[in-house]
Amino acid sequence: MKLYELGEAYRLISKRIEETEDSDTAEDVVLKAALDSIEDAVENKAQAIIVMAKEWEAEAAALKEEEGRLSKRRKALENRAERIKGYLLVQLVAAGLSKLRTKLFSITVNKPKSRVVVGDASMLPPEFLRVKDPEPDKNAIKKALEEGRQVPGAHIEEGDHSLTVR
Repeated sequence: MKLYELGEAYRLISKRIEETEDSDTAEDVVLKAALDSIEDAVENKAQAIIVMAKEWEAEAAALKEEEGRLSKRRKALENRAERIKGYLLVQLVAAGLSKLRTKLFSITVNKPKSRVVVGDASMLPPEFLRVKDPEPDKNAIKKALEEGRQVPGAHIEEGDHSLTVR
Protein backbone atom coordinates (compact mmCIF):
# COMPACT_ATOMS: atom_id res chain seq x y z
CA MET A 1 0.00 0.00 0.00
CA LYS A 2 1.12 3.53 -0.71
CA LEU A 3 1.49 6.01 2.14
CA TYR A 4 -1.50 8.11 1.07
CA GLU A 5 -3.61 4.95 0.90
CA LEU A 6 -2.46 3.95 4.38
CA GLY A 7 -3.38 7.39 5.70
CA GLU A 8 -6.87 7.14 4.25
CA ALA A 9 -7.33 3.61 5.64
CA TYR A 10 -6.08 4.75 9.04
CA ARG A 11 -8.56 7.64 9.05
CA LEU A 12 -11.49 5.40 8.08
CA ILE A 13 -10.67 2.72 10.66
CA SER A 14 -10.15 5.33 13.39
CA LYS A 15 -13.54 6.85 12.56
CA ARG A 16 -15.19 3.43 12.71
CA ILE A 17 -13.57 2.69 16.09
CA GLU A 18 -14.85 6.04 17.45
CA GLU A 19 -18.37 5.19 16.28
CA THR A 20 -18.30 1.87 18.17
CA GLU A 21 -16.20 3.13 21.06
CA ASP A 22 -18.27 1.73 23.89
CA SER A 23 -18.56 -1.81 22.57
CA ASP A 24 -16.04 -4.64 22.86
CA THR A 25 -17.16 -6.74 19.94
CA ALA A 26 -15.07 -8.96 17.76
CA GLU A 27 -15.26 -6.25 15.11
CA ASP A 28 -13.58 -3.78 17.48
CA VAL A 29 -10.75 -6.21 18.14
CA VAL A 30 -10.26 -6.71 14.40
CA LEU A 31 -10.39 -2.94 13.75
CA LYS A 32 -7.83 -2.22 16.49
CA ALA A 33 -5.53 -4.90 15.08
CA ALA A 34 -5.93 -3.43 11.60
CA LEU A 35 -5.19 0.03 13.00
CA ASP A 36 -2.02 -1.25 14.68
CA SER A 37 -1.00 -2.92 11.43
CA ILE A 38 -1.54 0.30 9.50
CA GLU A 39 0.43 2.26 12.12
CA ASP A 40 3.34 -0.14 11.67
CA ALA A 41 3.12 0.19 7.89
CA VAL A 42 2.96 4.00 8.15
CA GLU A 43 5.99 3.99 10.48
CA ASN A 44 7.92 1.81 8.03
CA LYS A 45 6.98 4.02 5.07
CA ALA A 46 7.80 7.17 7.04
CA GLN A 47 11.15 5.73 8.06
CA ALA A 48 11.92 4.76 4.46
CA ILE A 49 11.03 8.26 3.28
CA ILE A 50 13.28 9.87 5.89
CA VAL A 51 16.12 7.52 4.98
CA MET A 52 15.75 8.56 1.32
CA ALA A 53 15.62 12.25 2.29
CA LYS A 54 18.73 11.89 4.47
CA GLU A 55 20.59 10.16 1.64
CA TRP A 56 19.64 12.94 -0.77
CA GLU A 57 20.61 15.60 1.76
CA ALA A 58 23.98 13.91 2.27
CA GLU A 59 24.50 13.68 -1.49
CA ALA A 60 23.49 17.35 -1.88
CA ALA A 61 25.96 18.34 0.86
CA ALA A 62 28.71 16.33 -0.85
CA LEU A 63 27.89 18.02 -4.15
CA LYS A 64 27.93 21.44 -2.49
CA GLU A 65 31.36 20.69 -1.04
CA GLU A 66 32.53 19.47 -4.44
CA GLU A 67 31.15 22.65 -6.05
CA GLY A 68 33.28 24.69 -3.67
CA ARG A 69 36.36 22.63 -4.43
CA LEU A 70 35.75 22.80 -8.18
CA SER A 71 35.05 26.54 -7.99
CA LYS A 72 38.38 27.14 -6.25
CA ARG A 73 40.15 24.99 -8.84
CA ARG A 74 38.39 26.82 -11.70
CA LYS A 75 39.40 30.20 -10.26
CA ALA A 76 43.00 29.04 -9.82
CA LEU A 77 43.14 27.88 -13.44
CA GLU A 78 41.56 31.11 -14.68
CA ASN A 79 44.10 33.13 -12.70
CA ARG A 80 46.94 30.99 -14.02
CA ALA A 81 45.74 31.55 -17.60
CA GLU A 82 45.47 35.32 -17.05
CA ARG A 83 48.96 35.48 -15.53
CA ILE A 84 50.57 33.55 -18.39
CA LYS A 85 48.76 35.71 -20.97
CA GLY A 86 49.91 38.79 -19.03
CA TYR A 87 53.47 37.46 -19.17
CA LEU A 88 53.15 36.99 -22.94
CA LEU A 89 51.75 40.51 -23.32
CA VAL A 90 54.62 42.06 -21.36
CA GLN A 91 57.20 40.14 -23.40
CA LEU A 92 55.60 41.04 -26.74
CA VAL A 93 55.40 44.74 -25.77
CA ALA A 94 59.05 44.62 -24.60
CA ALA A 95 60.06 43.05 -27.92
CA GLY A 96 58.10 45.66 -29.85
CA LEU A 97 55.90 43.03 -31.52
CA SER A 98 52.32 44.06 -32.19
CA LYS A 99 51.27 41.04 -34.27
CA LEU A 100 52.31 37.45 -34.18
CA ARG A 101 51.00 34.52 -36.20
CA THR A 102 51.49 30.95 -35.14
CA LYS A 103 50.12 27.75 -36.63
CA LEU A 104 47.23 27.81 -34.18
CA PHE A 105 46.70 31.46 -33.24
CA SER A 106 46.85 35.01 -34.44
CA ILE A 107 47.99 37.20 -31.56
CA THR A 108 47.61 40.97 -31.56
CA VAL A 109 48.91 43.42 -28.99
CA ASN A 110 46.34 46.17 -28.87
CA LYS A 111 47.36 49.76 -28.25
CA PRO A 112 46.31 51.15 -24.90
CA LYS A 113 42.91 52.78 -24.82
CA SER A 114 42.51 56.05 -23.02
CA ARG A 115 40.34 55.94 -19.94
CA VAL A 116 38.84 58.48 -17.61
CA VAL A 117 40.10 58.60 -14.06
CA VAL A 118 37.90 60.45 -11.62
CA GLY A 119 39.94 61.67 -8.68
CA ASP A 120 37.13 63.41 -6.78
CA ALA A 121 33.58 62.77 -7.98
CA SER A 122 32.23 65.52 -5.73
CA MET A 123 34.02 68.13 -7.86
CA LEU A 124 32.35 67.02 -11.09
CA PRO A 125 29.68 69.27 -12.59
CA PRO A 126 26.17 67.75 -12.44
CA GLU A 127 26.09 67.16 -16.20
CA PHE A 128 28.73 64.46 -15.73
CA LEU A 129 26.81 62.57 -13.06
CA ARG A 130 24.21 59.94 -13.78
CA VAL A 131 20.82 60.79 -12.43
CA LYS A 132 19.78 57.32 -11.26
CA ASP A 133 22.99 56.53 -9.42
CA PRO A 134 25.11 59.49 -8.49
CA GLU A 135 28.25 58.21 -10.17
CA PRO A 136 30.47 59.78 -12.82
CA ASP A 137 29.37 59.36 -16.45
CA LYS A 138 32.81 58.48 -17.77
CA ASN A 139 31.68 58.42 -21.41
CA ALA A 140 30.43 62.01 -21.22
CA ILE A 141 33.54 63.08 -19.30
CA LYS A 142 35.84 61.43 -21.87
CA LYS A 143 33.99 63.08 -24.77
CA ALA A 144 34.22 66.49 -23.10
CA LEU A 145 37.92 66.07 -22.30
CA GLU A 146 38.68 64.91 -25.84
CA GLU A 147 36.88 68.02 -27.15
CA GLY A 148 39.29 70.12 -25.08
CA ARG A 149 36.86 71.10 -22.35
CA GLN A 150 38.02 71.29 -18.74
CA VAL A 151 36.27 68.88 -16.35
CA PRO A 152 37.21 69.61 -12.74
CA GLY A 153 38.09 66.42 -10.88
CA ALA A 154 38.84 64.28 -13.96
CA HIS A 155 41.57 63.75 -16.54
CA ILE A 156 42.48 61.27 -19.30
CA GLU A 157 45.38 58.84 -19.00
CA GLU A 158 46.54 55.92 -21.11
CA GLY A 159 45.34 52.49 -20.06
CA ASP A 160 47.11 49.14 -20.24
CA HIS A 161 47.92 47.06 -23.28
CA SER A 162 45.53 44.23 -23.98
CA LEU A 163 45.88 40.94 -25.77
CA THR A 164 43.54 39.44 -28.38
CA VAL A 165 43.76 35.75 -29.16
CA ARG A 166 41.69 34.25 -32.00
